[in-house]
Amino acid sequence: MKKYELIDLIKRWEREEMTVEQAVGQILLWLNTLSERVTKLETRVRQTRGSQSAEGNRVNPDIAKPQPKIRHGLGRSYGLTRMK
Repeated sequence: MKKYELIDLIKRWEREEMTVEQAVGQILLWLNTLSERVTKLETRVRQTRGSQSAEGNRVNPDIAKPQPKIRHGLGRSYGLTRMK
C-alpha cells in the first residue's frame, strides 16, 4: 500500500476520497514509520549517554525529561470529524 504524505491524506479525507478502512490503513502506516523513527532516536540517545558516561562527562538531565504534548487541533482545523 502506498503511504500518502500526511497533508495529502488529510486533504483526501476532507474531500471524502477514501474510505474509513483506507484512512485507518494510512494512519497505521504513519504510526509504524513514526515508531521506527522514535526507536532509532532512543537508541542514539542511549549510545550518546553511554559514550559520555564512559568519558566521565556529566549528562544533561534535561534531555531525558519528557516534553509536553502539543495539541494541534487537527480535528477542527482540518475538518477531520466527517459526519454522515
